[in-house]
Amino acid sequence: KGFLAGTSSKGFQAGSSSKGFLAGTFSKGLLAGTFSKGFLAGTSSKGFLAITSSQGFLFVSF
Repeated sequence: KGFLAGTSSKGFQAGSSSKGFLAGTFSKGLLAGTFSKGFLAGTSSKGFLAITSSQGFLFVSF
């Protein structure tokens, strides 16, 4: 229940609304977020991006 997953030419997407989780992988990198904990992380060919809103943390590396 509350789960959605799909695959396309660009990559993969999965989401679970009940747990507030969203993850997607694409040709450019990875994107994952847990909304309940306010966490967002993304990796791409250019670098890494992570944001934790609950702790107010921001990290960017290129």
